[in-house]
Amino acid sequence: MSWIYKVLIAVGVIAAIGVGTYVYMWWNDIRFMDFFQSPVAVLDTTVYAAQQSDTDTFKRGFTKETIKTMDQVHEFNTNRPPGDFDPKIHWTWDTLMALMAQEGGFDVVEEPSFFDRWSEDTVKVKIAFENREKIYTLVRRGGVWRIDLMNSDPGFSKARNCIRDATYCR
Repeated sequence: MSWIYKVLIAVGVIAAIGVGTYVYMWWNDIRFMDFFQSPVAVLDTTVYAAQQSDTDTFKRGFTKETIKTMDQVHEFNTNRPPGDFDPKIHWTWDTLMALMAQEGGFDVVEEPSFFDRWSEDTVKVKIAFENREKIYTLVRRGGVWRIDLMNSDPGFSKARNCIRDATYCR
């Protein structure tokens, strides 16, 4: 009879681990295959989502801090008077998607090595598109790579600072 209790405890532990994993993935908006995506694949998926105007998939490519800050910038800039709106400075999710959609068909100039992808929590990916180069910073949180736009794009820093101080908006 004691072996039945051991089997039931083992099944209960495995079920608890499974439920805990599911709750963690749901809470952090993670899908199973996200754990296996390389930084370049995350960038490629995000650019493709921008080209397809898929806002949900597009947002999933960024860190939570970037999404939170971009939501604030978006809210601030959507309430601007129409004549005062400049899409190069006053970013919204739509203008950010339009900017990243232009990067479609990019070539990877410099990507992290296999060892760096598994040992580092922050990597840089350098891409080339339309005779321009751009460097994206990606961070790994919870085993999943995401784009850290706050440290990648000076235009985003300018858009973020614009909501704090109007002198940055010029």
